[in-house]
Amino acid sequence: MKKMDFKTEYLETMNFFDSRSVRNTSVNTWKDVRTFVGEAAHKAWVYVILFSEQDWIYSWGTASGRGDRLKKTGLLHPKLTGKYDRRGDYLMLKAIYGPPIFTVFEIENAVEAEQERRLQIYRGKRMGSCFRGFLSDDRDSITIEVFEKFKTTARYQDLEDTQQRIFEEFIVKFYLAKLRHPVNLNRTFYYGDCLEPHFLARTLSRPDIEEVVALALNVEF
Repeated sequence: MKKMDFKTEYLETMNFFDSRSVRNTSVNTWKDVRTFVGEAAHKAWVYVILFSEQDWIYSWGTASGRGDRLKKTGLLHPKLTGKYDRRGDYLMLKAIYGPPIFTVFEIENAVEAEQERRLQIYRGKRMGSCFRGFLSDDRDSITIEVFEKFKTTARYQDLEDTQQRIFEEFIVKFYLAKLRHPVNLNRTFYYGDCLEPHFLARTLSRPDIEEVVALALNVEF
């Protein structure tokens, strides 16, 4: 797809969720999310994140309950919590393009609406990344493309050479490695899941990586 096609797709996605929503609003802080959640009549909703109006990179998903899934993105709160597989990509994109535009839609049947839109985008297929704006749909290729853009930012270039090497090691050997917990083999850490607090520093004994990631992505573990 061409970039302008992604612009059209994004606008169609926004119109799709708007047409099915009870209400929608933009959120800029975690407090905004908590206010939205407190006023919601339904227990699940859809969020759409626009990272770039230049390259039309956007993502979408569903959240429920207290909205903790939105908190786990790391975009609205610097303190990282839990597991969220796209978190590293999201935080690099924030460093590249600045704070994203975050819209939440209260929808009675949010999960069904999200799946319906996914089927439209992927022409009847349920599988496919809810991460758009890239010529490839392959998750590894998307992360590599994001990382290459991230390396051009002042935030990355201000790192010392040793720190840059550690961050690249993190991307290649940890973020893309689809790790398993060394003891509890039922626990997997796909992509940004490995940014779960203390997994790198304590479980894998790599506090150096955790320190560099915190500095590079401006987050707290």
